[in-house]
Amino acid sequence: MQDPQAASRTILLPARQMETTLRIGDLAATMIYAQYMAMWEGKIVDFPYLEPSHRELHLDRLFPHVIHQFRTQGEADTPIHDPGPLWIVVPELVAAHGGQLLPRPRFESSLYSGPALPDAPFAVFSTLFNPPYNQSRGMSPALVNQLLQGLAKKLGQQLWVITDTPDLIDAPDGVFVVPRSNTYDLLYIINAATAFIGGDTGFSHFAGLSRVPLIISLYGNNSYGVTSEYGEAWAGRIWNSLPCTDSATTEHHIHLMQNNQLIGLQRFAIEKAVFRMLAAR
Repeated sequence: MQDPQAASRTILLPARQMETTLRIGDLAATMIYAQYMAMWEGKIVDFPYLEPSHRELHLDRLFPHVIHQFRTQGEADTPIHDPGPLWIVVPELVAAHGGQLLPRPRFESSLYSGPALPDAPFAVFSTLFNPPYNQSRGMSPALVNQLLQGLAKKLGQQLWVITDTPDLIDAPDGVFVVPRSNTYDLLYIINAATAFIGGDTGFSHFAGLSRVPLIISLYGNNSYGVTSEYGEAWAGRIWNSLPCTDSATTEHHIHLMQNNQLIGLQRFAIEKAVFRMLAAR
């Protein structure tokens, strides 16, 4: 029988929002929120563990230090705690309390089934073509291939590309293209990287949790702003879909795209930052 005091402190976070299973970016934000509730509010945080995509991700092995119990039984009578709009709440919490709120995922080599990782430091570029919503966050093929050509001149086999549309990639010799398949494997690869370049996707948010030393965010120009869509209680609050990072461990560069393209000298600044970080390792 559960201790009544413990029961009063236990909250059950949602695994779904608006009838949709939480995707990896939402899961990253949820784990940050769970860390806050446990560390600052003294809550015992549970999480429903029924969604197939969450189980395939081995979420219970990634975050056993954050979630008290991954519940495998449906409990319809248990109220779900509402954290509010994650892309407002979580950035505010991290701004207030710092990188200590970011729980580091516990990846296990025994669960990894992907290609052998390089011995030398390497960079990962996660492309984003034709996103299903918010088209401004997509990367044009010209942007991706120009950046690949520039990075490959010095990195060669130290550059890996994650993409679900390899036919749009004109990969220079030596660059390793990893088609999107097993999500756990892709996150494992990102976790091992020294530099990560990515857009407004869950991979960027997990790169932040993994404390990748250099994260370069390529975002649309409407990736954050003042919101009014969540109701009066949230009106005027800033929503922000950029990855949360720990400034003590991660150097975070943000480049806003215009019409799905980089402008001016942004591409050269990205190349310089990646070359410098890998050389320093």
